Amino acid sequence: MQDSTELLSDPDTTTRPLASDVALRLLGVVVAAVALNIMWLVLSQMDSLQEFWPSHRTAWSDFKLLVTDGFQGATLAAHVGATVGRVAFALFVGGAIGGCIGAAVGSTRLSRNLADPFISFMRLVTPAAVLTIAILARGLGEMPTLIATTLPIVWIIADAMSRGVVDVGFGRDLIRIHVVPAARTALLVAWIAVSFAETISSSTGIGAAVWAARTFFRGGIVVSMLVVSTLLFLVVDYLIRLLGRLASGE
Repeated sequence: MQDSTELLSDPDTTTRPLASDVALRLLGVVVAAVALNIMWLVLSQMDSLQEFWPSHRTAWSDFKLLVTDGFQGATLAAHVGATVGRVAFALFVGGAIGGCIGAAVGSTRLSRNLADPFISFMRLVTPAAVLTIAILARGLGEMPTLIATTLPIVWIIADAMSRGVVDVGFGRDLIRIHVVPAARTALLVAWIAVSFAETISSSTGIGAAVWAARTFFRGGIVVSMLVVSTLLFLVVDYLIRLLGRLASGE
């Protein structure tokens, strides 16, 4: 009979060579690019979207403008760097704090059971609520954005770590079964949170640029930023999975 570790593992990812996995991912990128371009062409032909949805040429022109001259006082690299920096801060700081809390809470089943309701409650506090409180306390600026992006990560990682320590203890199974999936969820939450927070509390970043472009009906900039943001997320998400595989010895 298979144990819980074997049942929870994905045999496709554990037996497939890393080089083959990378090749399949690259093929998937090509397929996604073709499908998205077809969707783009369909949307550009819709009467209700023609005034806003940019053509490939318009989007490319706006993308080159972002790279060279910038938008809202910052180039594409500056906007991307600001967002990536905030997400990296949230993952490292929130992950470190949450990991310590989770390891301590999961050390015994008693502490896990006592702390679980509080951690579960904190996980349900939305980044929007955290941002609102942070702005009331600190005003607009960088600090509320970092708080709203980091705090949700703390409780996601704390919950995963405490569950993992109770279930499998410390070791490779903890990384593979609990930490990596939680880190991917934390990345998604951080990416959504920072995009929202930047529209309100920041003047730079992908979210801030998209919001400003929407105000001025610059559809090409909106689409360019969305494409860049999505590609960045996919790259970072895959790096987390890759690091998890390497750390767990797969």
